[in-house]
Amino acid sequence: MGRKSGVKPPQSKGWRHARVAFLFIHSNPHSITPPSRDFEKENLQEPCLRCFLRSIITVHHPMDIVHQRLLVAAQGYSELGLPELALAELDLLPEDVQQSPVGVESRLSVLMMAKRWKTALGLGRALCLLTPDKTTGFIHAAFCLHELGQSREARELLVSGPAALKAEPTYHYNLACYEAALGNLDQARAHLKVSIAMDRKLKDYARTDPDLEALRALDAAGN
Repeated sequence: MGRKSGVKPPQSKGWRHARVAFLFIHSNPHSITPPSRDFEKENLQEPCLRCFLRSIITVHHPMDIVHQRLLVAAQGYSELGLPELALAELDLLPEDVQQSPVGVESRLSVLMMAKRWKTALGLGRALCLLTPDKTTGFIHAAFCLHELGQSREARELLVSGPAALKAEPTYHYNLACYEAALGNLDQARAHLKVSIAMDRKLKDYARTDPDLEALRALDAAGN
């Protein structure tokens, strides 16, 4: 799929952002506030990393600063394509933090970046149980099922999630991919249309996404 996890090579933009995350946390060991606007403007152009820093430093505050630094370090190692080091950082967290939603989601993200779908699936399901009113667990767990060749189960899990999912373009885009994999091209086209209307960038993903190849072929044939 267009939003599949992938390891960014060293010296890429992803490597630079991961390094910046390290620098921010380690240069501000007592900070409990988000990065400044100037810091974000100069160093954090990627929305995903801005959201990650804010979620750890703001949303999950109060959390021990040492725990925050471990979480950001894990994200940094994952961005660098070093999942074992990322998991080692997460293993240093207290058990209650590891079992918390932020701990489970952090480990899940590392495993998905490493494409360890079976292990990630278990954590994705756990996240669904921990936060049944949140969308993240359902999107990630369904994605893992799809990567494991279980697109029907992926679709069923995704549509069983909270109503808030329908407001997310990723929900409709991923459903388009699952329906296409199941041969339901009309449904796939309908979901893809909704996702692109919500987020125009998804149109670029759809042009090369292998999950949507059958849909592209059908459209090219004028059907």
